[in-house]
Amino acid sequence: MTAVAPFAWAQTSQVGTVAGQVTDETNAAVPGAAIKMVDPATNAVIETTSNNDGRYVFSSVAPGTYNISFVKQGFSTYEVNKQAVEISAVLTINAKLKIGSTATTVEVSASAGSQ
Repeated sequence: MTAVAPFAWAQTSQVGTVAGQVTDETNAAVPGAAIKMVDPATNAVIETTSNNDGRYVFSSVAPGTYNISFVKQGFSTYEVNKQAVEISAVLTINAKLKIGSTATTVEVSASAGSQ
């Protein structure tokens, strides 16, 4: 049994991952979008920016429930609230930004793994 315990321990992660792609209404990639995850229980904030392909990734995210926003000048803000990040799981959140004022917010209530 001692040989099994270290193997199991090495495979165990205490964090999750959130990743996805930011596109516009024509499915073109939106590079440089600001993505922010907020844990409403602690107000902890994690931020990143989408790459040239519109892709982003948050690795090593503590388990919990997060509100996620996607912001890019010239587009409406896209928000997905109450997303559960689980240990050793990948949560995929793809955002489709609509051309519009930055004062406009598109709020989406979706379940884990939604696209």
